Amino acid sequence: MKAVSAVKKLWWGANIYWVILLIYGGIKLFTYNFDTSELGETASYALIIMVLISASVLIIEFQAAWGMWLHNFDKSNQHENKI
Repeated sequence: MKAVSAVKKLWWGANIYWVILLIYGGIKLFTYNFDTSELGETASYALIIMVLISASVLIIEFQAAWGMWLHNFDKSNQHENKI
């Protein structure tokens, strides 16, 4: 049970890490001085938002799969401990 608890702490730490990384990356992308003469400023911001949303979706999918695995792993360990 202690190993699962440590992995859950790691999972929450990873969630916090990804949120901080996305915020930092978003700030860096929005403050970077892109040459918007070809696309226009609105299109550049739309592309940045699309990149951030895509990265967020990938991270959410990974973290959700890892969380479901942890939940099932925890259940199987509890079942084995009762037997």
